Parts: sequence; C-alpha cells; structure tokens
Amino acid sequence: MDETRTLAKFVAAADYGQLPDHVVQHAKNLILDHFAVSLFASKTVWGRIAVKYAREFSAIAEATVYGEPWQTSAQHAALVNGLCAHGYELDDSYEGGYCHPGAPTIPAALAVAEKEQGSGRDFLLGVVMGYELMGRISAAIGREANKQHHATAQVGTFGAAAAAAKIMKLDAAAVTNALGVAGSMSSGVMEFADDPKGTMVKRLYGGWPSQSGVVAAWLAREGFTGPSTIVEGRMGFLRGITPNFNLAGVTANLGEDYHIMRAVFKPYASCRAFHPLIEAIAELKKEHGVTARNIRSLKVGARESILNYQMEREPKSIMSAQYSMPFTAALAFYKDLADPRSFDEQVLSNPEVLATARQVEGYLDDEVNAFPRYGARITAEMQDGKKATVTAWDHRGTPAKPFNRTDITSRFHMVTAGIIDTAAAERIISAVDRLDAGGAENLKSLSAALRLSA
Repeated sequence: MDETRTLAKFVAAADYGQLPDHVVQHAKNLILDHFAVSLFASKTVWGRIAVKYAREFSAIAEATVYGEPWQTSAQHAALVNGLCAHGYELDDSYEGGYCHPGAPTIPAALAVAEKEQGSGRDFLLGVVMGYELMGRISAAIGREANKQHHATAQVGTFGAAAAAAKIMKLDAAAVTNALGVAGSMSSGVMEFADDPKGTMVKRLYGGWPSQSGVVAAWLAREGFTGPSTIVEGRMGFLRGITPNFNLAGVTANLGEDYHIMRAVFKPYASCRAFHPLIEAIAELKKEHGVTARNIRSLKVGARESILNYQMEREPKSIMSAQYSMPFTAALAFYKDLADPRSFDEQVLSNPEVLATARQVEGYLDDEVNAFPRYGARITAEMQDGKKATVTAWDHRGTPAKPFNRTDITSRFHMVTAGIIDTAAAERIISAVDRLDAGGAENLKSLSAALRLSA
C-alpha cells in the first residue's frame, strides 16, 4: 500500500538530469506529433467551440492556444488544447493501459510552464512525469475495465496533475494532495460508443482531465487537501473502476522503467483497435488484388470489445465512423487512411462505402482476442469464389513497427498541410528540437511558434 505517496515522492524528487537521452528524445517526438494532431482538430466544429469557450471565459493572457495569436488562462488553454489533441482520433496511445496520455498531459504541462515562466527542460520533465503516472495507473486498471469507463478521461487527471505539480515544483505532500484532488475529479464513460450519432463528447476526454489536473495542482499549492490514498484506497480510484486491478505495477521500477517509452503513435484517424485491420486491408489490396468491387464478403476476426461496441454500419457522424469497424474497413478500400481528411462528412453518405460496410462481417477470433496488443485476421472472399487471408499484429508507430524521425516530421507536415504554412511548421519543429538546450527563452520560442502558426 501507500502507492499514492510513493508516486508523489517520485514526482517531487524527479530531476531533469536523471532522464535518459532516449526518454527525452521520445518525449520530443510525442510533443511534436501532439501539436500536429491538435492543430488539425482545432479547425473542426468541436475544436472551434472549444477555442471560443477559452477566449470568451478568460481575460488572463498567460498560456497559448495552439494556432491562435492570443493567450488565455492556463486552465482554459489546457482544456481547449487537450480537447483538440483528442479531437480526431490521431493522438498517441499507450501499450498496456489503453489510454491516450499525450492529450491530457502535454497541454497541462505547457500551460503551467508558460504561467510559471519555466524552461523547456521544466516542460519536458513535467511531460515525462505526466506520462509516467497516467501510464502506470492506466496499466493497473487493465483492458476489461475499459468496457464502461474511458481510460483517457478517467486516468488523464493524474497525468495532467503530475505534470502541472512538477512544473510548479510542489513538494511531496503537495503533490499527494494534487493527486488526491485530481483523482476525485475523474470522469468519463463509454456511452458515446453506443450512439450512431457518435456526438462530440469523446473529444472532451482529452481536455477536461487536462484542465482538471491544472486546477488540482494549483489548489494543492495553495493548501487544498485531497485523499492521500486516492489510487489504492478502500474507496479510491482503482477500486471504484474495477475489483480486478494490478496494484503491484503502479510503483514497480520507478525511475528505471519510464512508461513514456510505452507511448505509441497512431498513424490513422480511427480507433486504434482498427489499425492492424487497416494495414491488413492494404496488404490484401497490394498482394492479392482485392478491391471493393471484386469482394463478395470480408470476414474480420476481432476482439470481443469490437464485436460488442463497434459494429455500427451506418454511422451518422465522423466520431461514430471512426469508432465503427465495418465502416473503417470499408473506407480503407477507397481512401488512404493515413490522411485524416479521409474521414469527413461526405463519406458518411457515400453509397459505395456504405455498401462495402454491409459486406463486412465480424467474428470472435480467440488468438486476436487474447493478443495483449492489437491484431486482426481478415478473409476476403471474391466474386469468383477465391479467398485470401491476411493476419496483422501491431501497426506502424509501435515498438514492433517503429516510426523513425523522418516518419514523424513527414507526418507533421502532412497533417498540418493547409492549416499552417511550411515555414510555420518548420519553426515549431525547430522549437521542439531545442527545448532542452537552454532556459526560459526556449519555451518562449515554442509558444511564439505555436501562436504565430495561425
């Protein structure tokens, strides 16, 4: 027991000089990718609503809203930037915990670092601490609990609070209180997945915990208290989610096994569970000549959660389409899903895509279901009776199929094309690269690059 205090002591004592080089570099890559996907979603309807909220309800100019020339309060910046980060199913994911750590963590860290006039290294260290706590607590919950609760929304408050508390330089007692307050703010359910309209609410699951973490850390700094056993307690966070949690992993190998290294990139703007499916369809097209016009049926061996919650064949919103296995499979025959623009309002009513989606059948594949990460087994039966089967494990952007630096920067330019110009994109890339090279001026350069990218 005493996991909450152990985590708090670790966060309070963490020093930038102790971070391994590969951890710092991975953090930079994740931060850069985060800015790309956030800028993309900032131009959506829900992104513009969030931007309007941040501007209307705050007159304090202390933190950057990505892509806007003005500033707002730290908590409002965290809200809008976190919402946009999770706003198009493109934000980084986590191996083992089924959450998206960057969306709540990075906006909270940047907003507080700006407010506190911190350095690039302060920002990076806060980000690493946020990923650390969010990953460890998410992994403790496990896969099954995510059937009713959305892990990013639920666990994101811990990541954002840890990042903010570290940058505020809180001591262990205050960090404990920040975590206690943050855990008490956790919320987020999966009802959106059962609605063919999808709604916009899942987008909020990156922003609300980010804002909550900033608020929790600020309150703790001023002396506000929270339960010191929020993670492990008898009525604490983990027991409130599931009786089947793994408490031992929460504090195992602190300072040695950095959980930010388990954060992976999402190359496609859909639920990550479909990523191997998308790559398997690409292989069917390339190696077996399968097309939308010559298939009679597409049988997809999938995990249980997909079959129970993600089989909507006629989605009524982009969100619902991104969470639909049959629709995503169908769209992969017509579009390059590496381009997030593939999911738009027009494809929702495309008769060819809808007809193909009706040809997709899902079944429980025991091997795929038992695989600890993501996989898919697809059998295409063609009009001439021939069949082709492809099995895919993992996807591009994971440790099994890692992105290199060129992949990351190329993706940044592709995702932000038409939103910012090439020169603005290069300023952001350069500013992220220099975050660890000096003091507060490096962070100010990044903030300026993000503001001038409007």
